[in-house]
Amino acid sequence: MNILGISLSPRKYGNTECYLKYILNKFEHSKNTISFLRLYDFDIKPCKACSKMYCLTDKKCIIDDDLQLIVTNLARADVLIIGSPTYCSNVSPIFLNLNSRWFAIAKYLSINSGKIAAYFSINGEKQEYESHINIATLAHFLVTSGYKIVYCERINNIRFRGEILLESNIDQMSEKFVQSLIQNNNFLNQNEEVHLTSGDKNFYCCSICGSSNFIIYKNGIIKCTSCFNTGKILNTNISFNKLIFHDIIEREKHLMRPIKSAKESQKKIKDLLLKREDLRQKTKNVIHIRKIKPNKSN
Repeated sequence: MNILGISLSPRKYGNTECYLKYILNKFEHSKNTISFLRLYDFDIKPCKACSKMYCLTDKKCIIDDDLQLIVTNLARADVLIIGSPTYCSNVSPIFLNLNSRWFAIAKYLSINSGKIAAYFSINGEKQEYESHINIATLAHFLVTSGYKIVYCERINNIRFRGEILLESNIDQMSEKFVQSLIQNNNFLNQNEEVHLTSGDKNFYCCSICGSSNFIIYKNGIIKCTSCFNTGKILNTNISFNKLIFHDIIEREKHLMRPIKSAKESQKKIKDLLLKREDLRQKTKNVIHIRKIKPNKSN
């Protein structure tokens, strides 16, 4: 089985890459071909909205970049795992570039039909909702690209580079992630209308893709905007408060917390360096897919 892990983070051995490689190392190397790809190693330009719309025809996209290399590696993989950092509740900028080129990828969608995928997001804040757009974007990309999502994980309150390696339950987390892919089960029971996917009892997610973005209709029906799953709200007494100036000030203070926390985390650096080096040694057998740079002529 060919397993491909894609990191959407620009940081080498940051939290996203460390956890992704930790997961990849859990698979049996003797039975699987395991590859790792850092999206930031490739040149992926955003869509230019060209008037000829070559991406909707049999012709090649007019943008000259590495998109075809990404599509080729997706075609080779039987299992896809995506790890994403959280940027202002969303995915990283390079994945937004890739997502904007979806029509250029769409003509190759048959290669992904029936394949399984799993993904995780890492968020520097404690609140689950800080990564809701991130999760929704990843889910929508995978579902519309023909993948069957078997697992989704949100990891919160991880800020300092490589801090994920200090988590006491990282082995249990990664093992659960891997087992969901090996067993090839649905992420959650698709017959459930609404399901709680986290310890926060006030936080609801889609029972299929893990997204928390919904359209709410007057009759109590809700629809996931990522995978289009439908559900029903049992308690229809919904009301929203107006945003006031005090809320905006509190929001600004909230956004400054990661900076303060990162400074406080400097004392962890010694342990992190040791654990990161240990992870490098353990993942030597993982194939690192890189762009081949042409030799410069003298």
